[in-house]
Amino acid sequence: MPKAYKAIALGFASVTLSGCADTIHVTLNCDPIGASLHEAETNRNLGVCPKTFDYAVTEQDRQNGYVTLKGITATWVSGASASYSSIRAVLKLGDTPQVEFDRPRSVPGYDVDANYALNVQRNAILAQQAQAAIEANNLTKSLTVINARPTSCTTTQIGNMLQTNCH
Repeated sequence: MPKAYKAIALGFASVTLSGCADTIHVTLNCDPIGASLHEAETNRNLGVCPKTFDYAVTEQDRQNGYVTLKGITATWVSGASASYSSIRAVLKLGDTPQVEFDRPRSVPGYDVDANYALNVQRNAILAQQAQAAIEANNLTKSLTVINARPTSCTTTQIGNMLQTNCH
């Protein structure tokens, strides 16, 4: 469903028209997640949704009060798609706008896309767990190396004090 312009209404940090923000961070969200993102004009692959992009804000953009971004199409594994012919990020609404792509419910295959989204989430969790296991293993190895050093200690009594030297 092409839309001429989409005003991006979500933002947290305020950017005024005369502000000095040089970059906005636009997040593209899809429902369900996992859709492929492509530039509408060139069909260049931009990755998988959700995805955040940084866009430079020019002096002309500040004067206009918005940044116009190229059109983007989100395509789910079932073949369903949603697109915007261009996207207008209104600067006074913040520097972290969100764009939402909702999968058309009228197109068959929603169950396929929802299942794919669950697999994407599952794989992300598994990747995080694998990374945590690697980091824990590396920590354990470094602690083992520290504790594996041979230590020899001698204690000597000097008067009513004990002095211990380890090497």
